[in-house]
Amino acid sequence: MILRRVVLLLGASVALVPRSTLPRLRARRQRAAATTMMGRKFENNKVKMAKTAAAYTKKASYIGKKIKVAVKAGGPDPDSNRALGLVIKEAQALNVKREIADRNIKAASSDKDSADFKELTYELYGHGGVGFVINALSDNNNRAFTDVGTGAGTKPREMRSLGAPRGAGLVPN
Repeated sequence: MILRRVVLLLGASVALVPRSTLPRLRARRQRAAATTMMGRKFENNKVKMAKTAAAYTKKASYIGKKIKVAVKAGGPDPDSNRALGLVIKEAQALNVKREIADRNIKAASSDKDSADFKELTYELYGHGGVGFVINALSDNNNRAFTDVGTGAGTKPREMRSLGAPRGAGLVPN
């Protein structure tokens, strides 16, 4: 029979009591399986994961478009195509997987009929004559021009492609 030493709080006496008569004190065990979340905690976690996934998707599609532009301009080899090498380094800095970069290189080098993305640069003059230079990556010049004008505000004073003569491509006030 195993005995436990018990100190009584009322007095200073020590008694030996059989172990079987004392209540068992066990530490709670943590479950190995994943816990099921419900309610507010689950919803908050779901929203946070969705934001993270959306941010990653945005980065990956941005890098994919830049890779396609670089491959069409200089070929699929990052050693000989400096622009492609820089885009791949940018992808690594943004934590975009190498698999995504390789997939976009393969798609851009094999498919010549896909959308031809171009880097477009626009000048935008706002209120007070403040100038902005905006770089856009698009396959449609007209849509990019409209999107840049919309994003710039309700009334940009003047907007044109970089290097275009003054008055060309004005956005009405």
